[in-house]
Amino acid sequence: LDNFCFRSGAKILSLGNGVNSDLNVMISELKDLRTNTKTFITAQESASQDMKRWAANEENRAIQDVAYHVAELNIEWTQVQKDFADHLKEYRQMFEMVLEGEKQVAQAKMEHSNCEQKEEKLRKDLRKARKREAKEEAFAIEGKLEQVQTERESTAWEATEVIRENEAVKMIRLKEGFIRMAEAYIELGKKCATIFQAQKVLAQLAYNSNSC
Repeated sequence: LDNFCFRSGAKILSLGNGVNSDLNVMISELKDLRTNTKTFITAQESASQDMKRWAANEENRAIQDVAYHVAELNIEWTQVQKDFADHLKEYRQMFEMVLEGEKQVAQAKMEHSNCEQKEEKLRKDLRKARKREAKEEAFAIEGKLEQVQTERESTAWEATEVIRENEAVKMIRLKEGFIRMAEAYIELGKKCATIFQAQKVLAQLAYNSNSC
């Protein structure tokens, strides 16, 4: 039973060996993505308002009317994109929570590794003491070794539990995050199609009517 528990623990501990550097880079890029998206939205909004001001001075009434309504549609489109940018923030925060879980795993594994190193050092010291036939020193080391072994077993169990819980929570968070992001893209696409289909129809009707 002890060997089975050891093998199971070792297998679970191996799950926490992932490097967090890629996750950190991805989180940073998601932050840049949202910043760039907001910059794009602002520039797009500014260009739309400039177009509206330009069209207001045109003599052709059709140009004035269409530009005005297109600018109004762009206000709606701006809000849609801002809502989408909020989803990007939530998406990044989901990965930040995943990263926090990975940090807790790394901390638990480090504590276990430290105990293993202490145990290995004490075993070496014990072999040296026995080789010198230093009985009192060997006895003292044996006491320390027994204590460290208990700590090592405890940290192994704690690390195993931390990793098991983290993997379960991570799966739930990723599933929910991916679904919400997919839904956000779908919603963005639907609203994009609706708004710009309206713009297309508006332009066709206005200019066709004006040419008659």
